[in-house]
Amino acid sequence: MSAAFPRTADEFDRYAPEVVSALSNGASEAGIAELLETIECDRMGLGAGANDRLRPAASEIVDWLAQSQDSWKNFGPVRR
Repeated sequence: MSAAFPRTADEFDRYAPEVVSALSNGASEAGIAELLETIECDRMGLGAGANDRLRPAASEIVDWLAQSQDSWKNFGPVRR
């Protein structure tokens, strides 16, 4: 959250489900970068041509999914 922009603190929350859905459907790093570019350009109105700049963020997101899935496998079934 940014003190300089308090009204934008949760702006990105609405995009998270779409990114997670794309990941769940097998989106690649390139696909996630394209989705992030669409969100940034079309919905946020921040300009075009940012795909190469978004690749590192897309890579981190794809890696996060793989690591979180591995963590859950290592954790094992939930005991009730």
